[in-house]
Amino acid sequence: EIRDLCIEVVSLVCKDVRSEPIMGPSDQAYDGDRGEFSCRGFWESGVTAFFDNRIVNADAPSYVAKGQTWKQTADNAANEKKKHYTDMAEAVKGSFTPLVCSVDGALQRDFEMFLKRLGVLLANKWGKHKGEVMYWLRKKVQFAIIRAVNLRVRGTRKDIGGKLFHDDGAGMRYMPNGCAKTSKINE
Repeated sequence: EIRDLCIEVVSLVCKDVRSEPIMGPSDQAYDGDRGEFSCRGFWESGVTAFFDNRIVNADAPSYVAKGQTWKQTADNAANEKKKHYTDMAEAVKGSFTPLVCSVDGALQRDFEMFLKRLGVLLANKWGKHKGEVMYWLRKKVQFAIIRAVNLRVRGTRKDIGGKLFHDDGAGMRYMPNGCAKTSKINE
């Protein structure tokens, strides 16, 4: 969800946007490592920027047991990504930015900087105020995070085979005059 949203919005202002690009020269040990997406000209003109997302549950017992704050947890996750991907990106004269957020919608500092830069680029392109664009952008990201972590909003992964109703009737709207009682849901 988050990757697809980022690709969609970044493609409005950048060139050569790619999903899951192979990072690093193909003749080296980096072959096969992939980022979430890349684009040319995001941070610097002509330079390819690579990005990778990570959603962290900061309330997970493993983080709570360590007594970590959200900032520590997010920075650790971002540093892990940087440790893995930065050399690969630099080998092809690019940059790397981790996009770390929590399941609650809190954004790590690098993700915030990404959104601010994206907001400036969009505001300049659309001729709108930066604050207005940032508000819109933050809402889009928040809903992408909700869809990514919440099955009830995202829907089921199970193929319902074109049925009009779900087997448990959860997708059925209010039906007046008691017609729900007479309809056969499991046909």
